[in-house]
Amino acid sequence: MKQIILILCMFFTFSSRAETSGSCGATENDICNWSLDDSGKLTITGSGNMKDYTFNGDDDAPWGKNISSLSISGITSIGAYAFQSAQNLTTVEIPSSVTSVGHDAFVYSGLTNVTLNEGLKSIDSWSFGQLPSLTQISIPQSVTSISYNAFAESGITEIVLSDNLLENGFLNVSALSGIQQIFCSKKNAQKCTDWLETAHNYQSSGQPAPLKDIATIKVFEESSNGQIFYNNKWYKSANDILSGHHLKKRIYTIDEAEKLSKKSGNTFKLRYK
Repeated sequence: MKQIILILCMFFTFSSRAETSGSCGATENDICNWSLDDSGKLTITGSGNMKDYTFNGDDDAPWGKNISSLSISGITSIGAYAFQSAQNLTTVEIPSSVTSVGHDAFVYSGLTNVTLNEGLKSIDSWSFGQLPSLTQISIPQSVTSISYNAFAESGITEIVLSDNLLENGFLNVSALSGIQQIFCSKKNAQKCTDWLETAHNYQSSGQPAPLKDIATIKVFEESSNGQIFYNNKWYKSANDILSGHHLKKRIYTIDEAEKLSKKSGNTFKLRYK
């Protein structure tokens, strides 16, 4: 009798143990694999689409919510509800291989820092919603679609809108709920203004105000080499405006100046690094 009880206990312990690795592809043809180590680091690799999951339902993400860090490489999409309520997850970088982020993918997580890379095309509804500690985000040039409430009820107050999104894409009027400052390039300042006017009209029609106190537009200029000029400072990219990492002036030696700058008489053009 004791042997039977012992065997049953061992079986129960084994069967209730959480998964630590597996497949997460949307179809049999989508290569997407995951592994979770003892420290809470989740690693996802592959070359296909991730499947969509449910919110606290029968088909939740198999890695659970106790994720402390996340590494993604190779896959082409992030599924719906994939990392919802992962409160210990504070930082994520979406690699250039990912073209879409599914709805509610990071909703209710603990994110404070999000990096979106070129290659991303669409951000679905509530993808980064309900993130009170996330205060800034920059949209890559490749993004052409941002759905409704994509950043709703987050702490984001500043956002950089890409030229490609403003010129060729779709930006839902409620996507930037809560935004107070919108940064856009000088060449698309009018499009940015037009979009803000749409937000005004949306509010005037009796709909919930999509922007806190109606956002202020901040315009930056872009040089031929891609550097950004804003508020009398140069930046390597528009993303750096939000982080405050502006380029520093430096004094070069004569030898350095001769190699790096175009000589004009006895002077050299000042360069930024």
